Amino acid sequence: MSHNHGGKSKRQGDPEAARKVIAFLEGKPILEPPPAPEWVARRGEVKLHVSNLSYDVAEQDVRELFSRCGEIAECHLFMDSLDGRRMSRGFACVRMRGQEAGAAALAMDGWSWAGRSLKIKLWGRDASGK
Repeated sequence: MSHNHGGKSKRQGDPEAARKVIAFLEGKPILEPPPAPEWVARRGEVKLHVSNLSYDVAEQDVRELFSRCGEIAECHLFMDSLDGRRMSRGFACVRMRGQEAGAAALAMDGWSWAGRSLKIKLWGRDASGK
């Protein structure tokens, strides 16, 4: 049995309907962030955590940068919505197809890009490689 909150029924398959109101800003509801995509490295892919990105970059910018290294299986720039504006949270997940493309992307760790020093590591690993 489902419970109806606030008198509104949730539409099946509508991700907006499933998100909770976490606050109000000037009388407008602020919804909890949408769930992050499930990042599963598939056979032959390398999953990377990219951080220290400029808050001004767009997902397409990240795609263009990493496409220099090889084929991208998936790219997601994590975003915040504040005051109706969407802006980068400063990190992304990039899945590269093939070990060579992944190694080339990892080699960009420390590069200066868009005024920041990139930090790139395998997803789920800390700086020590654990």
